[in-house]
Amino acid sequence: MSRRAGGGSRKIVKLRRKRSFLDIIAEILNVAQKGASKTRLVYGCNLNFTVIKDYINALLELGLLKYDGDGVFFTTAKGKDYLQNYRRLRSLTSHFSEDSF
Repeated sequence: MSRRAGGGSRKIVKLRRKRSFLDIIAEILNVAQKGASKTRLVYGCNLNFTVIKDYINALLELGLLKYDGDGVFFTTAKGKDYLQNYRRLRSLTSHFSEDSF
């Protein structure tokens, strides 16, 4: 009987596919629905401060996100529409995988 190093237990690691910019936008808008600081967005979306800054600026410019002046970002009505459409499209295409094409 052979034993594995590390106690013999098996660890299964599920690899995530790389997120698209549309996925990242949806995550940011989802986290910001009830209000979120930049730090909360960074940790909630698993991004760094440099990357989140670019996304925040783009979402503010597009009117999908708003800033309250006290360090909190909120998803706008237009942003909520984006989320609804994003979720609808994801559900319609959920049976496809990237390997299908």
